[in-house]
Amino acid sequence: MSLMLSEKEFGKYLNKNANGHHFELGKSLISVNIVHATPVMSCLYLGESFFFAARYNQQYGVFTDPLLIERKQIVSTVIHTKLMNAELQVQTNLPIAKDSKDCLELKMNISKLTPVKWHKENLKTLSQREEFVEKS
Repeated sequence: MSLMLSEKEFGKYLNKNANGHHFELGKSLISVNIVHATPVMSCLYLGESFFFAARYNQQYGVFTDPLLIERKQIVSTVIHTKLMNAELQVQTNLPIAKDSKDCLELKMNISKLTPVKWHKENLKTLSQREEFVEKS
C-alpha cells in the first residue's frame, strides 16, 4: 500500500467532485475491498451532511469514480469494529434499480493495520463518535 497517499490530496479531489461540499481533515478513511478477485483501494469521507468515496489508483496516484451520497439519502452509518479491521456500513434509501424496493447498502472493509498515520488516527476518532456506533 502506498505510504504516499495523502489525506489532503483526497480533500482536493473531494472539493472538486462533491457538488459544493467541503472537505475537513480527520473524517477520511482508507478502504481495501476485493472486487472480482482484485483488491480495490478507496478513500472514504464521513461528513455531517454527506458521504463521499473515490477509488484510488496506487500505480498512478490518482482518484477516480467519485460517489456522493447526501445526508437525506442516508438511513444509517455504522462502524463495526473487530480485532484486525473495521467494517463501515452505509444504509441508504436509494433504490438499487429503477423499479426495485431494495435500497443501496455499502459495506467497506477498513484495516486497522494500514500503515498510514492519518488513517489510523481518523479510524480511532471516527469509531468512537456516537453517530457511528451501532445502537443496541
